[in-house]
This record gives sequence, structure tokens and C-alpha cells, in this order.
Amino acid sequence: MKSNKQKKKLLVAKRKEEKSREFQEAVRKGSILPVDTSKIVSKSVLPTIPRHYRDKEFKCKDCGEVQLWTAKRQKWWYEEAGGEIETAV
Repeated sequence: MKSNKQKKKLLVAKRKEEKSREFQEAVRKGSILPVDTSKIVSKSVLPTIPRHYRDKEFKCKDCGEVQLWTAKRQKWWYEEAGGEIETAV
């Protein structure tokens, strides 16, 4: 479990990142999208909900190929299709 001091440090770092040019460029290109928390489905009492969806690579369990799960597709999965946020990779 993290102390309040550690949590604050992480929060400050996240806010700093969000203000960076790289982050703003990724938002502009659509590889980072904001989360609409009102549409998130969770079985957890206190779910950890991200603030943004980000493009991320993953390795397919069936074929072993590295693929890209786009922020747009994640947004659709969690907010429109009703996928549980706990399934996030």
C-alpha cells in the first residue's frame, strides 16, 4: 500500500505529463482519449479507473503476434460494449 506522500508524488507526475507537448500531441492524434467515467462498468467497490485510454501494444495469446489496442477501440469496449474496467491489460 502506498503512503499519501507517494500517492501525491504520482499524481503530480501524472499532471505534469498531461501538460507536456508529447501528451498534447498524442491527444491531438487520437492515440490518447479521455475516459467518460459515467459509462464505466465495474464489479469492484472502489475500481481503479484510468483518466485516459492510451494506444498500447499486446501479444496475442493465440498467435503470439504483437498487436496494437488503440485508445479508440478501448473507449468503445469499456464505454459502449460494457467491458469491465478490471479486464484492462
